[in-house]
Amino acid sequence: MKYLMVMIGRIHIIKKGLLITLLVCSVSGCEWFFSRVDPIILPPYRIEISNETDDTLMIDLKPGSSKIGIQTIYPDSAIYYGSFTLDDEDDDVIKDGLFSEKDNRFSDGYVELYRDGELILRWTGPMFERNDSIAHHFFNANSWEYGIDNLDSFVRYTIRKEDLPAK
Repeated sequence: MKYLMVMIGRIHIIKKGLLITLLVCSVSGCEWFFSRVDPIILPPYRIEISNETDDTLMIDLKPGSSKIGIQTIYPDSAIYYGSFTLDDEDDDVIKDGLFSEKDNRFSDGYVELYRDGELILRWTGPMFERNDSIAHHFFNANSWEYGIDNLDSFVRYTIRKEDLPAK
């Protein structure tokens, strides 16, 4: 009989414990108990600058006060200029990522294009937004495209024949 009374007492304690746990969960939403949500890992965006012209071009990227250096872009090819990751999935890929003032990648500065060793074009920042058909420009946010290619996220600026002055 004594054993039965002890068991009934333990069952009461367990019931009280469950009741208290349920009350705490209903008030707190049980985040600490059930919900272990992993943070969203956003993919890096590869920065590409492609040459859609028939000319071999040299590009000199000078964002802000740092000079990146001159790189050669052959006809119908592209160069890669690093990558970036967005801070939040709701961020705009171009404005909040590529032209972010946080890391000063392209938020200011200028870009120079050379053909046959001669400066032919200079784009200057900061970023702006205009219709691409009116102003195809390195610092025009609407002149950049972005997407997924072979499971890699990218942003791409394409240098077009119309961008270059006649020879």
